[in-house]
Amino acid sequence: MQLTPSQQQVLRPLAAEWDNFSAKKRSRFIKIADSYKTLTPQQQARVSERLKHWSTLSHEDRQRARENYKRLNELPPSERAQAKSRLKNQQELTRKNKATAPVIKAEQSRSQPVAPAPAYPEATKQISQ
Repeated sequence: MQLTPSQQQVLRPLAAEWDNFSAKKRSRFIKIADSYKTLTPQQQARVSERLKHWSTLSHEDRQRARENYKRLNELPPSERAQAKSRLKNQQELTRKNKATAPVIKAEQSRSQPVAPAPAYPEATKQISQ
């Protein structure tokens, strides 16, 4: 099946893996791409973000995500809401940690040599006292 230009644009993050998908999986992604136009800009951004994220996951991570999703949907509604809330909090913490983590550029790390650690830590204490 030939994808339309708009479908290709939406599904671009999956291009590298497209040939490995089953017909059923391709069909699901095509439905997502077809409904993309009807989504609000916020929903479109969310779909794009999730497709990009999904495309970066390893096969094992994707399988784990599928299993977690299946387990989540098997929970009673009250437990499901609690689990979703815990997951959302965990994701927010992860995002905050990534945002505040120091970033060292490769050029900086090469241009500023790191002093070697002393062979005998006791010797440093004696000198500084």
